[in-house]
Amino acid sequence: MDTPGPLYPSTYAATQRIILDRSARLGIVGLDYVGLDLAISFSRAGFVVDGFDTDPGRVAMLRSRKSYLSRISSAQIMEARNRGFQAREDLSPLSEADVIILCIRPELDKDRHADWRSLRQTTFEVAEFLRAGQLVVVESTAYPGPAEQIVMPILEKANSAHVRVSRDTGMWDEIFLAISPGRIGPLRTAQAATKLPKFIAGIDHFSVALAAELYGTCSAPLLIVSSASTAELIDVFKSAYKIVNTALTNELKQVCLRMGIDQWEVIEAVSACLCGTQVFYAGPGLRVSHIPLDSCSMSRKARSVGVSARLVELADDINRMMPDFLVRHTGNALKELGEGIKGSQILVLGVVSEKNADDLLGLPSLTLIELLRSVEALVITPAFLSRFWSAESKRT
Repeated sequence: MDTPGPLYPSTYAATQRIILDRSARLGIVGLDYVGLDLAISFSRAGFVVDGFDTDPGRVAMLRSRKSYLSRISSAQIMEARNRGFQAREDLSPLSEADVIILCIRPELDKDRHADWRSLRQTTFEVAEFLRAGQLVVVESTAYPGPAEQIVMPILEKANSAHVRVSRDTGMWDEIFLAISPGRIGPLRTAQAATKLPKFIAGIDHFSVALAAELYGTCSAPLLIVSSASTAELIDVFKSAYKIVNTALTNELKQVCLRMGIDQWEVIEAVSACLCGTQVFYAGPGLRVSHIPLDSCSMSRKARSVGVSARLVELADDINRMMPDFLVRHTGNALKELGEGIKGSQILVLGVVSEKNADDLLGLPSLTLIELLRSVEALVITPAFLSRFWSAESKRT
């Protein structure tokens, strides 16, 4: 029996062809805000898409042509369903997928380290359905390494088809592995995300080329970088940039309050003088998931190679103490008015920083509300928060 020929121009070319003519079947694992948006986008681009999620409630809503995310309408779900989009809990249909996209977000454990158990478990389950020629894309990231250190070894060791990840070897029994960190965050709209570059990298040039062809059908602009770790570090550094600059404005806020200076006037003046500089504003801190998750993982990764990311760690500490500072400042302000914080009615507005947020996990405003309640203040919050408070506060 003759063995199959080299990867190029057979298996690679076949995968490329079905991506370009939109006949490739896509399996998106994880239907959070990143995964569901991708499902809608690729469905609109003409692909048949299967979405997979372990939450039966989400799957039931999608099967009923309803959306559980405010940024995605039920009409969009209905349109995708009419184009063949299916929501599933069982992963077995992945054996028919030509492209598998992993959208599994990590969480922080009790020590504020990235918890990758869900990604590991999901990768083991996905590996069971691998076959030669498939493209696997990792959208999950929090520090340089998950694609090459977690996903790739599991995919190669746990699959029963004995396929390996292509490393420019051109063999017939290989799959392709790429990474493209998700652009959409819990408080970023799909419309805003489309203006941001989509970073793409791969284990080899075959993987990069296929991922670029795939995302080129629905994303613009694309930016190809040299390695998976580079793409992951870019994503982490963007978060670190926001963490550090937000911490600076949070410190400015404290100084201005002590000196009786208008912080907004200072920020506006500085932004006018420093043309082209992105403006950051003080607030109750940053989310304790997603962005700070990136900072904690970056710090830990830096220490593993003998480098101390002191600035990012200090900035994270400053941002995390802001809810405590705001409670103390509120108490002092009430004291000056002859009132105590206990029993005072305090209205909390701006719980989220963007309209129609779907994910409240880790918002510093929730920490602020909890702290106010702990000193027996009567906290008044927007009505919509009651739908999320019980479940989200347990997770925060």
